[in-house]
Amino acid sequence: MAALKAYASGRYREAIEAFTAALEEGTPTPEARAAILTNIASAQLASELCRKSVKSCDAAIAACPAYVRAYLVKGRALAALGKAAKAKAAWEAGVAVAAPPATTDVELYSLLAQELAGRGTAAARSRRTPAPPRANRSA
Repeated sequence: MAALKAYASGRYREAIEAFTAALEEGTPTPEARAAILTNIASAQLASELCRKSVKSCDAAIAACPAYVRAYLVKGRALAALGKAAKAKAAWEAGVAVAAPPATTDVELYSLLAQELAGRGTAAARSRRTPAPPRANRSA
């Protein structure tokens, strides 16, 4: 997918445009819509468009409240905005959704737990590029 290649190459605005185009083509499931919106949010966060990233995550959560990665990215965007309490609340909400056995995505659950424990990779602390978005596995 061109959007994932653009993201991996650091061409975040191009990735945002490509993910947005994919979203406008329509998505077969709420989870697919949430995945694309979260990928947009990740690219926005990497571009330091933190408020837009939070809004994209909110849209992803509205599309599929069980899409755990949206909570992780939302917390990182909020942390980058200096809103530590709201970031923690987003991560806690993600942990509640991801708590085993409700999810098989142990990696995401672990990342959320690390963020809550203050050992994570929140963009506000590290200023590193967030992890690349995942390909939509359900499309």
